[in-house]
Amino acid sequence: MPVIEIKRGYEVLPDNNVRFGIRVINNSEFLIVDVDVILDYSESLFKLYGDTIQNLGIINPTIPRTAVFILKPLGCIHREEIAATVRYKDYTGKRHTLDMRPKEVHCVCPFLKGKPMNRGEFFELSESGHTAEAGLNFQGVDAARLTSFLVQTCKSRHYKVDEHSIEGGTILYLASESIGEKAYYLLTAYIKETDELTQVMLRAVSDKPHGLNGFLSEIVDNLRHVVSTVQSAQEIGVIKKEQVINIIDSVVQRTTFAGEGDEGAALVNIEGSVVQRTEFKGDDVQKRLEEERLRREWEKEERARKEREEQERVAGQRESMQVVVKNNGSNFTKYLAVILIIGVLGVMGYWFMNPGSTDTHETMESSPLPTPKVGLTVSPTPTITPAAITAQPTVSISSETTTYSTISIPVNNLPDGYEYLGSIPISDYSELSENIIESIEGAYRDRDNFDVFLDIIKLDSESAAIEFILNYNAQYEQLPTGDRFTSFLLNGQAGTIIKSYRFTDETQVPRYQIIWNHRNIVVIVRSNSNLENSAFDLATVVMEASPTSTATVEQTATSTATIDPQEYLIRIDNYMFIPEGDKEINIGDTVKWRNFEDSKQARYLVNENGIWDGSQFLTYMQYTGYTFNEPGIYTFYLQGRESKKMNIKVV
Repeated sequence: MPVIEIKRGYEVLPDNNVRFGIRVINNSEFLIVDVDVILDYSESLFKLYGDTIQNLGIINPTIPRTAVFILKPLGCIHREEIAATVRYKDYTGKRHTLDMRPKEVHCVCPFLKGKPMNRGEFFELSESGHTAEAGLNFQGVDAARLTSFLVQTCKSRHYKVDEHSIEGGTILYLASESIGEKAYYLLTAYIKETDELTQVMLRAVSDKPHGLNGFLSEIVDNLRHVVSTVQSAQEIGVIKKEQVINIIDSVVQRTTFAGEGDEGAALVNIEGSVVQRTEFKGDDVQKRLEEERLRREWEKEERARKEREEQERVAGQRESMQVVVKNNGSNFTKYLAVILIIGVLGVMGYWFMNPGSTDTHETMESSPLPTPKVGLTVSPTPTITPAAITAQPTVSISSETTTYSTISIPVNNLPDGYEYLGSIPISDYSELSENIIESIEGAYRDRDNFDVFLDIIKLDSESAAIEFILNYNAQYEQLPTGDRFTSFLLNGQAGTIIKSYRFTDETQVPRYQIIWNHRNIVVIVRSNSNLENSAFDLATVVMEASPTSTATVEQTATSTATIDPQEYLIRIDNYMFIPEGDKEINIGDTVKWRNFEDSKQARYLVNENGIWDGSQFLTYMQYTGYTFNEPGIYTFYLQGRESKKMNIKVV
């Protein structure tokens, strides 16, 4: 074990920035001092927030400290290395310098969506942009199947402009744009089948040159993955026939690499790796197939177990209902018997108190009793007053939208090919939160005839909405491979894409959900399609229709209307206030700040007006709040980020 150990890692934040962490671990018996971490990165590809040098001060034995750098990618990043240098003094005062092993940052690309256009527009943009090209050869798969694989790979984020066949091959035209910077990305794919190989030639065009290589590399990687998974086809190189094995940043055992029949030695590149002693031969396809078979059997058993538990739970509920019905029936019988006894006693008492009532000779003209009318009674339509609307949120249906609280369920302004089916109130989420006021679900059908559902849940506060999302996400465990959760930022809204898998005809296919909150409203979009855009396209429409983060107050019809105090939540994430910018609130409103940094990062919240006795120390997910009862302008900032201040104006 080295005396000073350096570990590094990164994550992509919802706003597409990269948080790069460098952890320094002191494994010696003595402390080290004046520890500096100096970041080495490409300024043409990243913009750094803050300084390239961070001072970690003193590091005690076995107690690590981490330097965190926030980098903004200036375009698509693919296999870009970030390095660093660590300087420190030991207990004798002697200075040491260590170079950190570079860390590759992979595929930090903008979120793409299809950009509809015709062939004329495609060709016009293709002539004016920057270009990049790539080529692949495949063996064991024909041109028709490769064309299908490429279409399926690009379908979720790219719009197919056109597809036509030529002699011996197929040409595809695909178009997309990045959400945020609105850069266009065009792809022309030529797939041609020869006697032994199937060639794929790709040409990418964009108005942003820094994103081209990442865009093209991502498509190439996805196509390779699909071909190897579905066909187990053997890719034999780029344009020419060769086998290349790259081993980078790994622990590699001493290995014999050989192809089938040991024909042709493979070129093996080993960089920065530790070599150990073991031997492998041949292809590992059978091993991967066996692992896939075992994984499917395990998932099948898990699915059967969950179904049994659900059946047992439903059976228990039915037994409980039967007991309740039986008890209610017994109680009703007893109640009816008591009523009959009381009625008989009443009649006997009447005859005892009026013994001559039947002997009278007087004729009395009785007035007829009113005859009850059997049929439907139509009540007059109630008039809804502004006070009634304020007292109880309602679901109002019009020709344009179904409005629920402050979020609109789209009815007409839908993505191309979507159909609105209807909406109903739901109560499916009561076990996730006790603070739900009401909830509704809208049903849609997407362009591929798959069902898409939009759930809107209103809670009593924004903090309750945040807790709801945390509880909802906690239902899902991390996937064995890949990421379960993907964060994104759209129209000022931060959300999460949740990926899961379902079995259809013994085939495992993905399913996607998207969840976010707007103040005290939680929105969930779920799709039965295996395409991510089926849910994301509808979520985009809802997000773009959502009100802005600025608080507004609607004037009621009466001059005596009162405004209830509001509660606002400000997220502390990525060393910033979210939502950004200054705020305007009313007297009596409350603002809460919650720390959403990772579990290792605490923050100090400072107010310049002296409302607190010092700064507020916030660990992960901890919050502090303040109710503003005096008008004025209040200024806040995070310690260490004094230049990024937030002003709250109280009126």
